[in-house]
Amino acid sequence: IRETGYVNATRTSNMTEERIELLNTIGFVWDSYEAAWEQMYSALVEFQQEHGHCEVPTKYPPNPALGMWVGRQRVVRKRKRKPTSSQLKHFRMLDAIGFNWDPHKSTWEKMFAELKAFKRLHGHCDVT
Repeated sequence: IRETGYVNATRTSNMTEERIELLNTIGFVWDSYEAAWEQMYSALVEFQQEHGHCEVPTKYPPNPALGMWVGRQRVVRKRKRKPTSSQLKHFRMLDAIGFNWDPHKSTWEKMFAELKAFKRLHGHCDVT
């Protein structure tokens, strides 16, 4: 007997182990939210392998939902409430592929470093 995720997430099922195994053999999805998250994560991994980063544009034509999903992950991480164990697992998975939780900050830092290099080279900050 076990909790059955999407089918009945709030209480323990009285389904037998045999029936659970039968459902598992046909690929039954116990947690549709987790399955959808993992599908988007896989798409992000493919994007990262192709582009070398996880900075998916908000409106990414090959997969418009991916850019929105990436933004949503940042929102979930910034929440003030304590993350669930599932969210912590997701954060670790995203960290493992080099996910950038604050792209605005990293862009600013990169541009500032480039400006400092320009000043060292030219003696001024007038890059016009």
